[in-house]
Amino acid sequence: MASLDTVLADAADLAARTGAFALQVDRLLFLGAGVAYLLSSPTATDVRRTLAGRWDALLGRQDRQWHGRLHVTVQNKVAPTTARALQAALEQDFVPHAVGATGLQVWYYEGGPWRHAATFAFAGAAGGPAGG
Repeated sequence: MASLDTVLADAADLAARTGAFALQVDRLLFLGAGVAYLLSSPTATDVRRTLAGRWDALLGRQDRQWHGRLHVTVQNKVAPTTARALQAALEQDFVPHAVGATGLQVWYYEGGPWRHAATFAFAGAAGGPAGG
């Protein structure tokens, strides 16, 4: 898998040159058929932009048309009413807060399920690089 080898090399290189950083968890985001936490971080945006530039030929349409919204999906591909119910439940106790970004994980998909390939710690982050 030449593409996976390229992605792993790029992720390892960038992680080695990036220090751990904070992301702000701003709010919950309704995805239509799911829910996500909306994040903000200039460093995370730069990391995403750098990797997307390196991987342009590997990205699908959806990933190329990124609209600058960093997020962590917690639910996907459910009925909108189910997603709204989860969003309402999570919002009851939600308070904006910061979380630490300590590295990159590479996952890949070949018809399912998703498979973990590797984890790369950011420079100075606890723990070192760990393969799949």
